[in-house]
Amino acid sequence: ILFTSGSTGAPQPHPRTFGQLAQSARSEAQGLGLLNQAAAIVGTVPAQHSFGFESTFLLALHGGCSFWSGKPFYPQDIVEALSAVPAPRMLVTTPFHLAALVGSGLHLPALEMILSATAPLKSSLAFEAEACAAAPVHEIYGSTETSALATRRTTEGQTWTLLSGVTLRQDDEDTWACGGHVPSCVGLSDVVELTGDRQFLLHGRQAD
Repeated sequence: ILFTSGSTGAPQPHPRTFGQLAQSARSEAQGLGLLNQAAAIVGTVPAQHSFGFESTFLLALHGGCSFWSGKPFYPQDIVEALSAVPAPRMLVTTPFHLAALVGSGLHLPALEMILSATAPLKSSLAFEAEACAAAPVHEIYGSTETSALATRRTTEGQTWTLLSGVTLRQDDEDTWACGGHVPSCVGLSDVVELTGDRQFLLHGRQAD
């Protein structure tokens, strides 16, 4: 049972099967290109958080990756953790941690990729991070209710691309995620503009 964070109300339970979570991890690994080259993951998000659980622990189990078992928080912690794992390296983090890391001026070990979620990532920060790390910065879009749904490389534009097997359908102003690892159809709390067969834009929360 996965629980929402409680940032928009009391935490809500969402029953999931392990098969759904495994399928989600494989779809995420495919969407990020990790099935062709697995990475050693360092995550600043703990594994009891849905994003951390899916993008560190489950990517190790079902995406062919490995991950560092510690919980780095400060920039120096993150650099030391990345230095402790072999290349190719992948940093799974949040905009908050990424801004602190970039602003620290610390030298980073060679990175294959940076993956961010939990909050919108400003394109200016993504450009700074790519220049600092000499690696692409990707974002994951999803929720506790759905797991990961889509990815984008932030410096290449605002368009999101759906993961394998996932589809979106719209009913008036509401958008629903269906298929793949998503249990039945789940309503999204964001304003979504469909721009292509498997692509879309986000325009904020419905509650805004």
